[in-house]
Amino acid sequence: MPEHKIQLIEKLTGVYTSKRSYYAELKDKIAELSKRNFQLEIINELAQEFNISLPKEYLNKTVKKIYERVQDIFYVKQVAILTLREQKLRVSYCYPADESCYEGIEITSEEGKELWDAIANRKQSVWNKEEGAEDNFLSRMGFDVAVFNPLLTQNKTYGILMVGSDQSTTYDPMDLTFLQQLANQIAIYFQDGALFAEVNRAKLEWEATVKAVRDVIVVIDRQLRILRVNQAALDFCGLSEQEVIGEKYCDIICTLNGNDQESCDNCVFYEALETGNSINTQRQLDDGRVLEMYGYPATQENREMGFFVYLIDITERLKMQVQLMQAARLAALGEMAAGVAHELNTPLAVI
Repeated sequence: MPEHKIQLIEKLTGVYTSKRSYYAELKDKIAELSKRNFQLEIINELAQEFNISLPKEYLNKTVKKIYERVQDIFYVKQVAILTLREQKLRVSYCYPADESCYEGIEITSEEGKELWDAIANRKQSVWNKEEGAEDNFLSRMGFDVAVFNPLLTQNKTYGILMVGSDQSTTYDPMDLTFLQQLANQIAIYFQDGALFAEVNRAKLEWEATVKAVRDVIVVIDRQLRILRVNQAALDFCGLSEQEVIGEKYCDIICTLNGNDQESCDNCVFYEALETGNSINTQRQLDDGRVLEMYGYPATQENREMGFFVYLIDITERLKMQVQLMQAARLAALGEMAAGVAHELNTPLAVI
């Protein structure tokens, strides 16, 4: 059959139209899948790059990257991250920054009503200049459309990821989901940073507290290796922290007492590690100093980690006790002498 007749039959039966519709639909599906894959690629990049060791300034690069990469999906005029601290909403990162949106500017509830509503409702919202309520901040930004994505994780709001456009734009549901996923990644970064700061603050407070104690504090593991010491312990040993950490407790502390191998074999720590009981004993050093030693098992999640050793130099206290005992003896001797003199004086007075 001639080719032109075949084409004529296809047109009359609708086969040609069906093919063209099928290929057009297939082309649209491929374009949509490519778009979604590109969005997932952006989210994956952020997830891999974010970690608690990154400085806060790194988010400036992140906002810029979001702005540049999102342009390949849909047009945006500006991207900004606003953080919520002590009930104050401030612009922390913005790209490109201008006189209306820059780092540090505070957005009050009167100026940015839509932003505060998104925080209060704790869900994504889309603002349209033609349909939405009047908002001074967004109008000053020159936006026609803006999407607010709360930085929300574990029931805590850290701020908002704002994406704005000065053109009339309609976002499909997948685009809005993509923006909220970006916000979720940023929220996790803020959460991890807050947890890291809290742990680091507790660590610094603990170290400052231990260093302020004037008595010797040593933390050792189950192999009697020194994990931590305070300044009093370093002064006591006459060594630096680098020379002490990781060394055996016996080699650093016990050597000051001239201990031999036999006494090390009978070390109270080994017995305490087996029984899990605390210890309290005294030791006299070669230089005459007397130490009172307390040892407490250090546990973590019901697992023994080692020992917390607390040493107190009681030399002066013992000397004072000896002096007090001598003074008490002298006082008793004086009272006895006075009593004897009184007994002797009584017959003499009669005579």
